[in-house]
Amino acid sequence: MQKVKLLITEKELIELTMEYGYSGSELNNPHFLEKSYLKQNGTFDSFIKKVESICESWSRLKKKKGQPVMYEITNLYEKANPIPSNRINNGKKLTEADLLIKDYIHFALCVNEINDGKAHSLNQWAELFGLTTRDELNEIADTNAFTDLYWKNEVAKVISTFKSTITRRNRDVVYNSFGYLEKQNKIKKSEVPLFIHLDDSISSPSQQEFDDVNFAIDKILASKNVTRNDYYYNHFKQNVIRARAEVKNMLEEKGLKNLFIGYKIEVNELLPEEQWVDMQQFLKAYSDRLIQLTLERENNPAYQVNYVEKRFYIFNTLSLLRELGYRVEETLISNYEPNVSDVEAIHDSKKEYAMGKSEQFKLQYAFSNRIKDETLQTWGFRTVFL
Repeated sequence: MQKVKLLITEKELIELTMEYGYSGSELNNPHFLEKSYLKQNGTFDSFIKKVESICESWSRLKKKKGQPVMYEITNLYEKANPIPSNRINNGKKLTEADLLIKDYIHFALCVNEINDGKAHSLNQWAELFGLTTRDELNEIADTNAFTDLYWKNEVAKVISTFKSTITRRNRDVVYNSFGYLEKQNKIKKSEVPLFIHLDDSISSPSQQEFDDVNFAIDKILASKNVTRNDYYYNHFKQNVIRARAEVKNMLEEKGLKNLFIGYKIEVNELLPEEQWVDMQQFLKAYSDRLIQLTLERENNPAYQVNYVEKRFYIFNTLSLLRELGYRVEETLISNYEPNVSDVEAIHDSKKEYAMGKSEQFKLQYAFSNRIKDETLQTWGFRTVFL
């Protein structure tokens, strides 16, 4: 059989992969935009996997100065082959729960009532797939699970930490599943910038308009020394509170409540019937995996601190998962229930710290008054007896 060879530029090759259903995200890669070719790193490796799925063989020709990167492609396939995953995701082996979750999301995307052809945020997709909603998370604020164990302000921080855990996990589940399915050429994912206006209407701005507002947010966060992660998840820090207030004012001046990237999904390949997953299987796999990830934090030094929301993170998370209706074994929760003496020790350390800060403030106040009085005395205004 005669081999058919094709000589094309790297840009043309990226566009060719798009004809096979891939997103063409390499066209927006910063190095490609600047240099007009892909740097040989992880992005390049992912791109080559796409190339290998659409042709029998390929070779990258030596780049000549002043000319674009060229490729020789041999025997294009009629349809892209699935990219072998080897059950690996970001360098880690996918668990059975991970694979079941991804199969369910693939199955759900084929259902018109869920995938309506519109772009949705990761949080909205998570709710469409049946994961915990924002209203359900807000309801656990009334929990009495920790009433006799923690102070009231500590309970508020425990609940806030849990909300952040669930929100972040749900976003990760959706985002990673979309990425996995796209690599397998099962779906095509398109990113759509969206604005939410003060009247709750949604519009799709140009990429430049979206980037301008996003950059304005970055400037505010940088001025307050706040990271994006803190901005989204650490609402109790004073600098975060100030930054969020300033961002809110800036957005309102522009007639906006919020902005986000929406994801529009097109299904390239239906999930075989023998791989269909029902909602209960999906939710069990979701909770099993979340419990496993939670238990992995047991020996994490970042959680060995005198804050109940971190020191007793595993107990708090397992307890609130059960409050949400997920099945968590009572013996597992009991294994991580803190001793009252451990909680009291944290409370005692906080009291000592607060007393120390109070004494320090009194000394600073007395010293500043003394300096002030001595200055006045020097100028002859008053006599001070210390």
